[in-house]
Amino acid sequence: EDGFYYDFFREQPFTPEDLEKIEKAVNEEIARDLPFVRSEVSAEEALKLFESKGERFKVEIIHDIVAKGAKTLTLYTHGDWVDFCLGPHGPSTKKIGVVKLLNVAGAYWRGDPRNPMLQRIYG
Repeated sequence: EDGFYYDFFREQPFTPEDLEKIEKAVNEEIARDLPFVRSEVSAEEALKLFESKGERFKVEIIHDIVAKGAKTLTLYTHGDWVDFCLGPHGPSTKKIGVVKLLNVAGAYWRGDPRNPMLQRIYG
């Protein structure tokens, strides 16, 4: 209803052509009607997973969650994609419908200008 955004850390700025390619790939993934699979894992297991993927920002978030006393995290998987999220999610990607990417803006990690600049794609 209100749209979405996702932050990326990369050196090169996204171009309009990049957005077209990403949008096409996202909509192809949606059309595959992949189920969203919820799982609960230990915080240690989640750390190992995201460290192995080089997801430094997610690792930082997990450390913060653990510092607040969490012992487990909820993961959602569809196809090869895995991320942590409280959820809930719909039953499958097809329920999302068509995605339209709108624009890109800069966003400092955690809103702090001393942190790296991320690229935020809005849809």
